Order: sequence, then structure tokens, then C-alpha cells
Amino acid sequence: MNINLLFFISVSVSFLFLLIGFLGIKFPPKKANWIYGYRTKRAMQSQYNWDFAQQYSAKASLIAGLFFLIASIAGCFFIVNNGTATIIEIVLLVITLTIIVLKTENKLKRF
Repeated sequence: MNINLLFFISVSVSFLFLLIGFLGIKFPPKKANWIYGYRTKRAMQSQYNWDFAQQYSAKASLIAGLFFLIASIAGCFFIVNNGTATIIEIVLLVITLTIIVLKTENKLKRF
């Protein structure tokens, strides 16, 4: 049996982002810490920044989860070897994480 790795990785990543977003919205960390939540220097500058960063990045994670879910459906229609699928997914993951951080940090700069 040959598994479509492009589909499998996208589905896995989508569920991970959806879980992170859901947990970030339902159970955000109340105070700045180095263990859980969106943790950057700017986010930890004040309680307001911390609360905003948790909410904003959680919503962005939900959107990213939906993006990867759509990508997984698209991945069903493409047959690529496992090495290529892995590279595609790593590139998409890095780009998505970068966008989440850049957008959150840009919003935090305005405060």
C-alpha cells in the first residue's frame, strides 16, 4: 500500500494548528511565562501585549489549520515521491509559521 505523504502530512499539520488555535482561544495562558503560549520579547513586555498576542496568534493558528486542511485535499490530487512531499510540507510549514509570527509582531508594534 502506497500512502500519499503529501496528504498525510498536510492533514496532520492541519490538526496540529487547529488544536493549538483552539487551546489558545479556550485556555490562553493568563500571565507571561516561558513554557506555554506565544512567547516573544514584545509579547512579554506587558500584560496587554501578552493577552493580545495570545488571542491573535491563536486565531492565526486556526486559519493556518484551515489552510493546511485545504492543502491536504489538494494533495490528494498530486502524486509526488515522499522526499518531494516532505520538502513541500516543510516549506509550507516554515512559511506559515513565519507569517503568523510576522503578523502578530507587526500588530504588537502598534501598541
